[in-house]
Amino acid sequence: MKLQKISKEKNIEPDSWLSLKAFTNARIALGRTGVAVPLKESLHFKLSHAHARDAVYSVLQSDKLVEMMQQFQLPVITVASAAVDRTTYLQRPDYGRKLNSVSARRLTEQNTPQVDIVIVIADGLSATAVNEHAVPVLEKSFIKIIWLFHSANGDSNTGKGSTCR
Repeated sequence: MKLQKISKEKNIEPDSWLSLKAFTNARIALGRTGVAVPLKESLHFKLSHAHARDAVYSVLQSDKLVEMMQQFQLPVITVASAAVDRTTYLQRPDYGRKLNSVSARRLTEQNTPQVDIVIVIADGLSATAVNEHAVPVLEKSFIKIIWLFHSANGDSNTGKGSTCR
């Protein structure tokens, strides 16, 4: 009996949804190997799931973020939600939308001047994303905010040139 080598591509049946794959990042049109998902796609899903779990259970580096935000020379107030830990937040996401009593009292008692803009940075489901991207996003946002402020006041000199990118 002679064994034949069968190429991987011949074993995987193309999916009829393949044309829709161009419109979404969703895991559609993965193909099939018999009744199963191809091994490559199965392993890719497991890796993505592991990355998602890592992101969900990552820790917000609030002290480091506050330190990095000092470059903007603006007041930074750190508060906490009613979700006492990540497990509670995952079970009760509504607690993540409410301040804990200490933070609520602190904000109420805070004697701050009236402001036009408040920026809230919250970790939600991915502290990793906030740790890596919050400050760069603020840098770009502040450039545009300053430009818009000067434009609204009829000042063409923003201190960084007259164009906003």
